[in-house]
Amino acid sequence: MPSYDRQTLNTPNPLARYAHRRRFAYSVAMIEQSLPEGGRLLDYGCGPGHFLQALAAERPDAELIGYDPYVEAAGNSQRQVKDTAELPDSSFDVVSALEVCEHLDAAETDTLFAEVKRLLKPGGGFAVSVPIMYGPVLLLKEINGILLHRRKPEYRLGEFLRALAGRNVPRGADIKGSHKGFDFRVLRDRLELDFEIEAQALSPSSGRPWYLNSQIFYFCLLR
Repeated sequence: MPSYDRQTLNTPNPLARYAHRRRFAYSVAMIEQSLPEGGRLLDYGCGPGHFLQALAAERPDAELIGYDPYVEAAGNSQRQVKDTAELPDSSFDVVSALEVCEHLDAAETDTLFAEVKRLLKPGGGFAVSVPIMYGPVLLLKEINGILLHRRKPEYRLGEFLRALAGRNVPRGADIKGSHKGFDFRVLRDRLELDFEIEAQALSPSSGRPWYLNSQIFYFCLLR
């Protein structure tokens, strides 16, 4: 299977590459603007640390920490932890979870949100980005996955037609490796139980409705 980088920021598909690079650039800008001078950020599910590297170039004043229990940092000078339990309460100005929630079940989402609430300082922010897996853009995503990355189709015909129409379908059998059935609208409702959604944005075209975009961002505050 191609690397994550090959499937996203450096995918051979120019449309997908544009969408992923827009998403990445917006993530950096969103955090850069929300992080106070000398602030602390925890990037939950940081992977090899490419996002932290990009943010560090823009915000050398900030303390940036990554958490990922599965992936080692790739030449990244930022601190990375394998267990958030070692991090003290109320110690971060911003926690980010970028491209993470779509791989969590309901119990894991509850655990993440509880940990974010523990780690945030009063007035701190929670930044989230997830893919949009409903609407017409799903057709382009599936074609890209099948033709370029040799993924087997996950949807039955009826499921795919419902998803194209914006109607809920079951999640994939392996949610760690699949986006099938993930619904950003369900996540938004769950976020609102614990957080106030201060801002929402769409990518790659913020002026178009959600069903013509591939990504959605939320910036939340503690209730």
